[in-house]
Amino acid sequence: GGGAARLLAQLAINSGDYAVAEQRCHALITEPDAAPLAVYYLGLIAERRGDDDTALRDYALLTGSGFEAQGRQRSATILYRQGDRDAAVRVLTAARDAAPDQRIRGELAAAQLLADAGAEDEAVSRIESALRRSPGNPEIAYQRAVFLERAGRMDAAIAALETLHRERPLDPGITNALGYTLADHKRELPRAEGLIRTALASEPDNPALLDSLGWVLYRRGQFAAAVSELARAYRLLHDG
Repeated sequence: GGGAARLLAQLAINSGDYAVAEQRCHALITEPDAAPLAVYYLGLIAERRGDDDTALRDYALLTGSGFEAQGRQRSATILYRQGDRDAAVRVLTAARDAAPDQRIRGELAAAQLLADAGAEDEAVSRIESALRRSPGNPEIAYQRAVFLERAGRMDAAIAALETLHRERPLDPGITNALGYTLADHKRELPRAEGLIRTALASEPDNPALLDSLGWVLYRRGQFAAAVSELARAYRLLHDG
């Protein structure tokens, strides 16, 4: 069926068998539900062959489909690689009359692009600008902390997470993020472990939280206990 055809196309792309992948994608285009994915895959194939112009045309065709965001992200990556930073950011930026959540996603995507390209300070500046326009937005505030850490501004990153934790003390994701960040940078390790265990109490089988616990135990020199937690996390989710 269609699901198998889509998977076969993806497998062919992943294995570098682009001629077969292209044939499968052209067959999928005739199916309305599968057409956007097929066009996205054709863009990926063109991109991997070094044909950026064709890839950009394919990604542009995804406007209005369920793959528009992925197409915009790939287009921005190509444009940034070509040296057209402003065009890359424009591709990701939502229109002024777009819905608030679309504008937020666009700002976050643009900041992510800049950070991935090594422009962490620009990414932070863009996130802070978005936060001024949407004060109190928890998603933007959290991403600001993430980009501050990537920019090497650890004190500011931890302060941002501390603020989020005070505002949302029952949020296990925020509690874990603060604990993990402290542990990762060897700060307040007993408190970091306490935060992570608090988060884990509400989601005891969450592999990401178990990973955090394993990491803080490692940082504290409790190697056998760390291995046990990390092994359990890996059994639950085979993530690198």
